[in-house]
Amino acid sequence: MKILISDAFHESLPERLKKFGEVTDDKNELPTADVVLVRSKTKCTAEYLDAAPQLKMIIRGGVGLDNIDLDYAARKGVKVFNTAAASSIAVAELALAHLVAIPNRLIEGHMTMKAGQWAKKELKRTELFGKTLGLIGIGRIGTEVAVRAKAFGMAVIAHDLFVKRSPHAKLVSLEELLERSDFISLHTPLTDTTRGMVNRQMIDQMKAGVILINTGRGKVVDEADLAAALAGGKVRAYGTDVWESDPPPETSPLLTAPNVFMTPHIGASSRENLLRIGDIIVELLEEHYGDPKPRRKAQARGAQKKAASRKPAPRRATPKATGRKKATKKATKKAAKKAARSTVKGAKKVSRKKATKKQAGRGTQQAGRQAKRKPVRKAASKAGKQGATARKKTTKKSAHATAARRRQSARKKVMPKTSKRRAARATRRQGTRRTRATR
Repeated sequence: MKILISDAFHESLPERLKKFGEVTDDKNELPTADVVLVRSKTKCTAEYLDAAPQLKMIIRGGVGLDNIDLDYAARKGVKVFNTAAASSIAVAELALAHLVAIPNRLIEGHMTMKAGQWAKKELKRTELFGKTLGLIGIGRIGTEVAVRAKAFGMAVIAHDLFVKRSPHAKLVSLEELLERSDFISLHTPLTDTTRGMVNRQMIDQMKAGVILINTGRGKVVDEADLAAALAGGKVRAYGTDVWESDPPPETSPLLTAPNVFMTPHIGASSRENLLRIGDIIVELLEEHYGDPKPRRKAQARGAQKKAASRKPAPRRATPKATGRKKATKKATKKAAKKAARSTVKGAKKVSRKKATKKQAGRGTQQAGRQAKRKPVRKAASKAGKQGATARKKTTKKSAHATAARRRQSARKKVMPKTSKRRAARATRRQGTRRTRATR
């Protein structure tokens, strides 16, 4: 098998594809190619397909398939695939880069600084917070843009003919989206209905001063009408990564229109995205042209595991055998019932004997306790009586002592002062008399 890499992919892809066959980037070998890898540059028209009689598959590295004649490829029996899941993040981040750079005047600030100017007063920025972003098309890329715009505090609304619900944006009609949106981002494929969709009539329905961003398809925009709206100020700015042709012709009106911010179709050109595209290409080739032997071995192993896990089917029993089995079952049931009854009766008897033994043991324990308590009680009663008599004696003595004290104090209070003085004189006289007698 021969694989032709017609456009630019990651540098590691040719080495990864060698296991499938011959890999070349020589476009002159198209007549002998079985698989062609393209991006947006190569146009797979009817003439291109006629020049590749052995062609069996076209893989488009990216999302859009407008550069491939799908109807003619189907007639020729050529399978066409894209890598839509790979490019969503890369394109969404570029759309958001335009969304941030344009209102923040980053490009004008850079250019004036390079020119030696200090345009601090002239460059007035506009915040994204609180503004409304309208998404025309909310597929994979539009959803990723909505998630990132919400992180800036923007209100996100969307219009899509094929999507009825979205957890990241409120779906509205196209008229409401054009009237409400401060920013509009285009994420629609190129079809007969979307070609030239952004024309003078649609621009007239937009809010004055709207900023328009296009990372979808260049032919969705009528370049002449948009250039006039930019010159008149209805559209404040236009950020684009896509054109009617790559590169755009020198006569394109957008190249000379004011406030147009341009990138050369690099939405899907991140290194990470190119690696993801290579992963999907390898998966597609393995699915369609890989070695079938490992698959057959895996299928055989799975069948063996299933067969081993199955239980053998039970044998069918004859009528005689079934009758014998029923009789044996009845006999076993009766025997089990009898055994259960006997065990219940025996358990009841044993429980009764245990109860009587417990009662007898409790009686003996109580008698022994009473016998032990009697002498202790007698000794305690004797000690209590002795203590009571001793207490009575002490109380009597204390009563007598207190009565004597009260009498003495009463006598002292009753005696007048004159009597006290006489008594003191008498004691003195007696003392002097004794001393004379001794002399």
